[in-house]
This record gives sequence, structure tokens and C-alpha cells, in this order.
Amino acid sequence: MNGAQLLVEMLIRYETQVVFGLPGDTTVSLYDALYAESNRITHVMARDERSAAFMADVYARLTSKPGVCEGPSGGGATYMLPGVAEAHGSSVPLIALTSDNPLSYEAQGALTALDQPRLFESVTKWTTLVKSAEMLPHLIRRAFRLATSGRAGAVHLGLPKDVLAQEVAASVALSVRVEKACTTWPSHRVRPSADVVGRAAHRLTMAKRPVIVAGGGALSSGAQAELLALAQHLNAPVATTINGKGAMAETSPCSLGVIGGNGGVPMQPVRCRS
Repeated sequence: MNGAQLLVEMLIRYETQVVFGLPGDTTVSLYDALYAESNRITHVMARDERSAAFMADVYARLTSKPGVCEGPSGGGATYMLPGVAEAHGSSVPLIALTSDNPLSYEAQGALTALDQPRLFESVTKWTTLVKSAEMLPHLIRRAFRLATSGRAGAVHLGLPKDVLAQEVAASVALSVRVEKACTTWPSHRVRPSADVVGRAAHRLTMAKRPVIVAGGGALSSGAQAELLALAQHLNAPVATTINGKGAMAETSPCSLGVIGGNGGVPMQPVRCRS
């Protein structure tokens, strides 16, 4: 088993159903591995790397599973940035995989050479260059954990061509494991103490004119029903951020619509109780 086959096997074990991307000369090993497992994982060819990243973003939003996109070195990595930045800014779990020149080409001015981790640093939670195929199990686990836990977001792995083709020891292949909690998001949810919840509830009940602002967390947590029940109980209108749009039906008597610079419009006072 080589690095590319190990990577694909881990993606499958993380219940990745679709990978969006575009081939290049540095991704031949990865495409061979994806083709060999095409009955277990689907590759969707995009028009360009930007489209692949945006497709992975939408996939994550619709399925509650991390989106995975891939692209080749050089221009492929740079084209992927807009979609990765959008997912990260919207707290959507996305795993960006970019192949790279062989490690032996480092500092030789090779065509398409660039510092991929530095390129992705400002638009991801975490980025790294994989320097050994045997590191892949640990780094893939970390990627899925970081993408899906806490405030979800994008992560990036740079995959040199020789690392993808590198053979791994049988003991590494046999010891592959994944964190099942990270196959969907949000994973490893944080639960506040009962005391903190009690104080928040007290402040809400004491408020004379409460207003609820619901962000993307209410939507990704699937808390729409709870949000509506709270709003009706408090007779509190609900506004959403642009990322929280959909957490409250805008046809509801409780809805103020979207607030903020993106999509906000002047609203008339509303009453939630019918």
C-alpha cells in the first residue's frame, strides 16, 4: 500500500462519499487510488479547482459531513483558495488536499513550486505539509477532528508527489483507525455547565424586551425547533446573521429576517404570539 492508497482508505473509513477535484501531473498516484476504489468512493470532476472547493462547501452544508476537495500543485492550489476561504469564514468543515512537487525538489526552483502551508495559513484552521506517508493516519485524523470540532472550518494538507507514491509498512496499513465522531459535524460538542445555563435562562426571563440573534451555530446544530420554541415562550423576535439564515423561517411571525451588513434591511416591530 502506498501513501495515496492509505489516504483513500482513510477517507472511506471517515465515510467520505464524494471527493471533488481536478487532476494534475502531481496527483497521478491519488487518481490511481481513487479509481481502484471507485465502487466505495466517488470522484466528481470539476471545471477548475475553485469550483471543486465551492462544491465541497455546499456538500458539507447539505449533508452535515465534511466536504473534501483536491487539486494539483502550483496554480491548482492558488485557484482553490476562494472556496476554502469561504468555507472557513462560514465555519463549514472542509478538507482541502493539494498535491505538490516531490520533497527532493525543494528549494530547486521547480515549476509550480510554492510554499503551500504558508499560502493556506490565513484561510484555514490548520495547514501542514505531509513529509512521510507513514504520518498520514495521524494527520488525517487531526484534519477531520479540527475541521468538525469547536468552531468548524477548513483545513489543508499538502501532499508531495513522492509521499503519495511512497510505500508504507504493513503494520501502518493494518493499524489504520478513525474517529467515528468526526464523520459528521459538529463533532465533540461542548456542553455548558448547568449553572451557566441557569444564569442565562434567568437573564432571559428578566429581560423586558428580549431580541434573539441566531448565528450559524443554531443552524449547523439543527436547533431550529428549539429556537422557535424559545422565541415563542419569550415573545422575542428573532434575527439571523447571514450564516444563520434558515435557522428561523422568515415567514414566521417571530422573524426579523437577516441583520448586519450582508442582507440586512429595515424591519417593522413584530410580535411572536399568534
